[in-house]
Amino acid sequence: MFTIYKHPKFTKDGPCYRWYYYYYDFSGKKIQKACKGCKTYEEAVFFIKTLPTNLPVQKRSENIREIASHMFLPDSEHLMRREQLGKSTYPSTVRECRRFIEIIISQWGNLELKQLQSDMVMRFLFSIKRSGKWKNKLIEVLNEVYSEAKWYRCRAKKLELTRFGVRTKKADALSEDELKIWLKPENFQSYQFYLMFLLTLAAGLRLGEARAVRARQIVFDRKLIIVDGFIRLDGTRTNYNKKGNEESPKFRIVYLNQKVINQLQDWIINNNYLPDDFIFTFNNKNIRQELAENVFYKSLQKCGIIPTSPPKPHNKRGEGKKKQDKKKVKIPGGRKLVPHSLRYTYVSMMLQHVTDRQLMPMTGHTCETNVNYYHRKVLDMTIASLPLILREATDNMIPWNDLTEPLRLETRQPELFDLL
Repeated sequence: MFTIYKHPKFTKDGPCYRWYYYYYDFSGKKIQKACKGCKTYEEAVFFIKTLPTNLPVQKRSENIREIASHMFLPDSEHLMRREQLGKSTYPSTVRECRRFIEIIISQWGNLELKQLQSDMVMRFLFSIKRSGKWKNKLIEVLNEVYSEAKWYRCRAKKLELTRFGVRTKKADALSEDELKIWLKPENFQSYQFYLMFLLTLAAGLRLGEARAVRARQIVFDRKLIIVDGFIRLDGTRTNYNKKGNEESPKFRIVYLNQKVINQLQDWIINNNYLPDDFIFTFNNKNIRQELAENVFYKSLQKCGIIPTSPPKPHNKRGEGKKKQDKKKVKIPGGRKLVPHSLRYTYVSMMLQHVTDRQLMPMTGHTCETNVNYYHRKVLDMTIASLPLILREATDNMIPWNDLTEPLRLETRQPELFDLL
């Protein structure tokens, strides 16, 4: 922390030595001061011990444990630097990275950063059964440990580590015949879930975007929806789309079929939603991602697209007379059917009527302009910039008239069914 040294000085009585000390502050600047009244090394050491402990001294360490132990912790200097550098400080991201830090400390915490070699890291990654995405994330966090080391006056060259291949199966689309038997209110635990997934399909929304829909986003006289945000995993809503941020938000508009517009309008009016109210909620809160995925999966089971497994003949210990839910089983053919499948279905069916370039503005797979879509003049100009064929393609995407409309429009009620 403090380094003591002596410097010769010539006086009338002859040569003598003055004792000094120096340290580095948080910015890396070298601070040099004298050990006042000290004539020997022992006196200089004693003087250093009397210095205040709250000096802005930059620690010096090459030990991996000492460098990494303070990373990704709430209110830490490391997170403050990340925030100022424009890096993510979302609680979910911080918790995930902290778990990787703990793995790094448990594996190589007793080593100095310069002692860690590439082959040591790669052998560890090859020896564990984890996905390529997980291993790449560990490499990313380890590289940040090297970046953090400079604040401890440790200069170590980053390791050259090979990234792993990521084999993620993409979601499969639903066929037109499957949509006919699935998209019915009776297949869902409540009408609002039916309407939410109907809108997800009709507008090609991501699940986070569907959960974040507010009443003001539906423009009934223009028959479209303004997609201007999504719900994060922690339940907070953004004011921009997936590829945007606070400084450069991204928006897009998507045409809707008249039949979908009518059902949305009845739902909003019947429930007296205000413009900024979320139209899909559960227990007066945003619908969680896990809940939406579970409802989607059960709806596919109910209509027979996904097979079901009969419940066990007896209850598990401690459950009493509680009925057991049917467990999840593998989908035939290895298909991956998740809520995002509706977005794939939207794109695949729209591409039967338009080109991929024409469809880009409505899917968000392009660089949208940062505009105020809620201003009528701007909205009309944006609509005019879209290809006219998109309106026709929206109405012809699937046979909307074949959809079964509910006999009685339900209002929002607290759902009491067992979801998990």
